[in-house]
Amino acid sequence: MTTTTTTTTTTTNTDLPSPIDRSGIPRPIPILALPPQARPEQQQQQQQQQHNALLVLHPNYGDASNVIFSLPCVDPLPQSDSPLEFPTYDAPPSIGASAVETTALSRSYGVHHRTVLVAAQIVANNAFDGYLALDKKGTQAVLIPLEGILIGRKYFFIVPGDEFYPIVPSFQDWQFPHDKLPDSWPAVAPTEAAQAAQCVITRFPWALDRAHIVPTAQTSWFDDNGMSRYGTSVSPSIDDDCNLLWLRRDLHTPTFDAFWFALVPKPVVDTATTTATVVYSVHVLVDNQPLFPTFYHDIQLPHLRGAAREFLFARFAQAVLIRVKPFVTARKRRLIARFVVDGMKEEVIREELSGDALFKAYGGGRTRSASPTKRKRGGEEPPSSVIGQEEEWSPRIVDSDLDEDEDEDEERRGRKRRRAWEGDLGQGVACRDSGGLVETEKWPEPLPPERLSRPPDLSMSVASVDE
Repeated sequence: MTTTTTTTTTTTNTDLPSPIDRSGIPRPIPILALPPQARPEQQQQQQQQQHNALLVLHPNYGDASNVIFSLPCVDPLPQSDSPLEFPTYDAPPSIGASAVETTALSRSYGVHHRTVLVAAQIVANNAFDGYLALDKKGTQAVLIPLEGILIGRKYFFIVPGDEFYPIVPSFQDWQFPHDKLPDSWPAVAPTEAAQAAQCVITRFPWALDRAHIVPTAQTSWFDDNGMSRYGTSVSPSIDDDCNLLWLRRDLHTPTFDAFWFALVPKPVVDTATTTATVVYSVHVLVDNQPLFPTFYHDIQLPHLRGAAREFLFARFAQAVLIRVKPFVTARKRRLIARFVVDGMKEEVIREELSGDALFKAYGGGRTRSASPTKRKRGGEEPPSSVIGQEEEWSPRIVDSDLDEDEDEDEERRGRKRRRAWEGDLGQGVACRDSGGLVETEKWPEPLPPERLSRPPDLSMSVASVDE
């Protein structure tokens, strides 16, 4: 009888930089890691993140139909000894906006105030003078700093002087706010000449995809809004380097393509000087993948280079406007705003449509190839611009940079197009975006950083005892 005892030494990969979250805490990348389910602290964090989402409400609709959109509560409250200390609680209307909610500190997660606010401003047709309040009259404005954490369940978005403000029903209907971007969205440093390709989130140098910030499926929107002005190439287009990011393949498809996260500016603590600076960070938007925020939410990206802030802002807008679908398709009469381009004429049309007309126009559940048509005034008929165009409502739908005709052509030639997700994450770089339709609930979650590190020579010792 032979008994074999195997001892595995887990070491830390020191060749790769560790991602760092906004609290300045590094997330090490061990060479071997226990499965996530074996880590009690991660199980506890996962459970804490499964509480209610934050709801943004319209003051002009009844309680049963006033939820414009929601965001999952994934931002942790600062620790009591954190150098970045903000009042991170807000009071219910019954107490008053300046009072302290005594039960608030029992909740561990909320949503970054400024992120919620900018999202609401975008949805309300770029109403950048709007603010969040605890009551529909707007008399009890949220008083915590914009870098604090909102932990309440519901907030009204108020636009001064426009109680009946319209909602933008889809990304294709949204007008990019040239020269009006919030100052909180800083410019990104240019690409360094000697900078090697690496994932902007994990900083891994292999198994990379070149991901479009504004997807190529939105080329018509890109052109209608004159977005090429933010490129840097001789002939700027949607393929400009300023609209491209390096992403590890499993973070590109299906996660980034399915709007599981966006890159937004947030304050980051300098533990040495106890001061805060604004850095783009990962903000998780998916609410049905509990482990994903555990590993990726709030990872800061000080090494992000070359991306245009305008494209990052547009990407965030698309991720938010996807979440407006339930409000638009609730078969309730709504006031909407659409950016219309008709030849040389550009205008934003405010129109009130019936619930049936809105459902007919925006209620589709699958992605169709974009087919630009002449945009006409609405009335009770659904806007012609959205009939036959791509609908990007749900995080379950992935934008495609390869149209279906290409796939069919490949199959007719006797070879099937190989998708990024169909093979192993081998080394190398793939300079392309993904294509096809994806039901993300059928996909496994991306592996955490430590489980996708480069396979090194492992230090293992094996002792055999013969009887």
